[in-house]
Amino acid sequence: MKRIALIVTQIIGLAIIAGIGNMITELLHLPLPGTLVGMILLFVLLLTGVVKLEWFEQGAAVLIGELLLFFIPSAIGIIQYSQLFGSTGAMLLGVIVTSIITLLASVTVITLSIMKLRRKGYRLW
Repeated sequence: MKRIALIVTQIIGLAIIAGIGNMITELLHLPLPGTLVGMILLFVLLLTGVVKLEWFEQGAAVLIGELLLFFIPSAIGIIQYSQLFGSTGAMLLGVIVTSIITLLASVTVITLSIMKLRRKGYRLW
């Protein structure tokens, strides 16, 4: 039960940082998604040592483990535009598949590299 409470708290912390990123985007009228600004903010906080990786590690692991569920609303939204698939569907599908494969490959390589460095005793932040 204690572990679940910790994970929920970490996910709430990540959501708060994403919300702060949204507020920064609105206040500064940045042409970036607020969640991206939140990720950059979290990265800077980790690099400077203001927050520690352990504060968010388990919650982030749960979110990454359930990542596929976050794509379901997008897939359902695409179904509404079936006429789009008639003309440019193959190209669009190719871009989507290539993007997903590239994303998964890059996340895998980065994660394995960080895990290897951590096993050797390196502290990245």
